[in-house]
Amino acid sequence: MLPTALIPDGISVVVADAQEASLTLSNGRTKRILALKDSEKKKLLNVDIGKWNLTLESWVPGPDETKSTSAKKMLHLGTRTTLQPWSQIPVVQNASGVGTYTANFQLRIPSKDTITVLQFGPVLNTMRAWINGTQLPAIDIFDPQIDISSFLVSGFNLIRIELHLPCSTR
Repeated sequence: MLPTALIPDGISVVVADAQEASLTLSNGRTKRILALKDSEKKKLLNVDIGKWNLTLESWVPGPDETKSTSAKKMLHLGTRTTLQPWSQIPVVQNASGVGTYTANFQLRIPSKDTITVLQFGPVLNTMRAWINGTQLPAIDIFDPQIDISSFLVSGFNLIRIELHLPCSTR
């Protein structure tokens, strides 16, 4: 994994070195990428998390439509190669509720100068995440990445991510 530089307007850029650079956007604007500081030049660790298991807890109308009751429905959706948005999974593209993604990955003992950043990609609603049972600090959905270095152990690690999709999106 290469260092990630953040520039104004919420753009993340993966850079091949720590030098200053510039980036010309498709609209013709040029953005300056500052050189990494010495403290930011720590080695990044590339971890292949592999497949994700997805379970969806959805609230659906109860069996008696004449009453205003609902029922919880658990959908076990199997494995995914990525944290795939529900809109791309036909069986649940109109569902609301809480999606729980889990995955295991193995890690050798990282050196003290290693930084491991978990990058989530686009996030449209709220989310929470855990590493090895410890809840991570709040994740900014406008910059959905977080340093997880201090939560990892040598050997097998478990990651759990909950994505919340409100009922109003049905």
